Amino acid sequence: MFEKLFTRRGLPRYLDAPLRDERTRFLANWEAAGARRASLQLLAAYQLIISDYLVLGDGRVVTPDEVNTAGDRWVADQVAKKALKRPSTSRGRFVSFATRWLDFIGRLRVPPITAHPYADTLSAFATFMREEKLMASETVKLRCQRAGDFLAQLHRLDIRLADVTINEIDRIVASKREDHEWARTTIRTYVNVLRAFLAFAGQRRLCSVGLEMQMIAPRVYKGENLPSGPSWEEVEKLCATADTGRPAAIRDRAIILLFAVYGLRLGELQRLTLDDLDWEGETLRVHRSKQVERTQEYPLSRTVGEAVLRYVTKVRPRSGSRALFLQLTSPIQPLSLSAIKTMIRRRERALGITLRHYGPHSLRHACACRLLAEGLSIKAIGDHLGHRCVGATEIYAKVDLKGLRTVGDFSLEGLL
Repeated sequence: MFEKLFTRRGLPRYLDAPLRDERTRFLANWEAAGARRASLQLLAAYQLIISDYLVLGDGRVVTPDEVNTAGDRWVADQVAKKALKRPSTSRGRFVSFATRWLDFIGRLRVPPITAHPYADTLSAFATFMREEKLMASETVKLRCQRAGDFLAQLHRLDIRLADVTINEIDRIVASKREDHEWARTTIRTYVNVLRAFLAFAGQRRLCSVGLEMQMIAPRVYKGENLPSGPSWEEVEKLCATADTGRPAAIRDRAIILLFAVYGLRLGELQRLTLDDLDWEGETLRVHRSKQVERTQEYPLSRTVGEAVLRYVTKVRPRSGSRALFLQLTSPIQPLSLSAIKTMIRRRERALGITLRHYGPHSLRHACACRLLAEGLSIKAIGDHLGHRCVGATEIYAKVDLKGLRTVGDFSLEGLL
C-alpha cells in the first residue's frame, strides 16, 4: 500500500512507524471505497500524527475526549511553529480521521448511548402524525426533534411529563429566547409544535388536559419581513464563480443551478437520485418535503441539464448509492444537508453578497422574485415552488416594485 502512495525518499517513514498493519488495513478500506491517491496520502500522514499524539502502543484504547484533547495539543504545537494555514480545518481532520481509524481497528471506546427517557412517547407521537395526520416524513422528523428537546429538558429538570405545569412550560420556552437567542419566528414554531404534542399527550392522559390551550406564542405579523435573497445578477455571478474545472466546483455549480432555477428546498435537493432525472424525456422529478408522497415533474432546462450531466459523467464517484450528489472524498456517501448549506453560505459570503440570511433558501427566494419579474402570476409561482396554498406565495407581491409603482401612479381624476 505505502509503496503505491509514496516515493522511495519518503517511504521509510511510513514503513517503520508503529501500527503498520492497522494503518494499511484502514487505507485499503478507503481505497476500496473509492478514495483518490491524494486523499490516501493525506490520511496516511495524519495516521502518523495521530499515533504519535495519542501514544497508541501496547494496544491502548482511547475515548473521544482523549481524541479531542490530542487534536487541540497538536494544533497548538503547529500554530506555535506557524506550520498551519487553517488550524480549525486541520483540527477537524485530526479528530475525524482519528475517530474513524480507531473505531475501525477497535481502539476507540465509545460511551454507551443513553436512550431518550421518553422514547416510547416520541415513537407514538410520530406514528400519530404519520398515520392519523398524514404528515410528510420531514415534518414528522422536525416535530419529533422539537418535542424530544422539550422532553429531554423536563428530564434534566427532574419534572415528570404527567406533573408539568404551564408555568414550567413557559420557563422552558423563555429560556430559548434568553439562553439561545431564538428569533420570534423560531419561538412561535417551537410553541406550535409543543401545542400539538401536549394536545396529543393530553388525549392519552400522559399530561394534564388542556395545557396546549394555555400556551401563548409570540405574535408574528404576516408578511412583516420581505423575502431575503440575492438578485438574479448576483445569482449569475455565484454560478460563474463555480464555473471552473475543479471537481467540487463542477458539483457545486449543478447544485446552485437546481436551487436557483427550480426553487428547491434543501431537503428536496438532498433527496434527488439518479432515477429522478429522465434524460430522454428531459424532465426532473422532485419529491416534495411538506406533502406526503407528492412528486412534481419539471422540464429539464438545458443549462441545468448540462451542468448536472457534466457532474454525473466527469465528477460523481462510483458508488452503490443512487443519491445524485455525493461526497467526493472517502467514505463516499450522500452529501449531507449541513454540507450543502455550508457550501452555499460560503460561496455567497465570498462573493460579498449582503443578505439577512445566507444559504439555500435565499436562492429559493431569488427564484421566486425572478419569476415575478418575468410576469408570472402568484398562483403560477406557488405551483413552481410547491406551495400548498396561494397564501404562502403572496408575500412575494411585496417585492414587485414595478407593479407597486403602477398602482402608485394610478390617477383618480374623474372618479371623485
